[in-house]
Amino acid sequence: MAIMGGEETATETIDMVPAEKVKPSQFGEFCRRNGINPNLIMLKITLFVMYGATSSLLPYLTIHMQSIGLTVEEIAIIYLALPFTTFLSPPITGFLVDKFGKYKPVVIMSLLLNALFHHSLLFIPQQEIPGIVPSAFVMRHPDTGDIEVWWSPCPSRECPEEPELDLAVSQCVDYCLLQ
Repeated sequence: MAIMGGEETATETIDMVPAEKVKPSQFGEFCRRNGINPNLIMLKITLFVMYGATSSLLPYLTIHMQSIGLTVEEIAIIYLALPFTTFLSPPITGFLVDKFGKYKPVVIMSLLLNALFHHSLLFIPQQEIPGIVPSAFVMRHPDTGDIEVWWSPCPSRECPEEPELDLAVSQCVDYCLLQ
């Protein structure tokens, strides 16, 4: 019993030694006051930058896909994948983080897959826009009523209704808009 008493006394002595307190930094104090977990700050910054970059490019994605010649139906099929990835990614990444116990490899893999799939649009071959580009466009000026003929290689303009026109030119002026 004397030995037990000695062990108890030694244990009590160890418990009574005050632990040295470490004064938290200003950032640590700010995080404590506002309920922020400082261990997750880098994750939050990474996700903010990743989603910010993705959402800033998304409006231009349609324009890019149209410029390489994709049809509206093909663009719709590509955009159909967005809701599925939006709803399926959080449970899958949550499962992987819980399984491995670390979020960093999962976030890095998500960033790499995001970059890979967005850059895979560059591998879609550019298609020629069907149709014949007219050599000239004939229009009636809305203010003067004069008939204007424009030569332009731009495929965004539409052809006039009549394929052939007989014109009598009363005034011929050549303007170069590229100067």
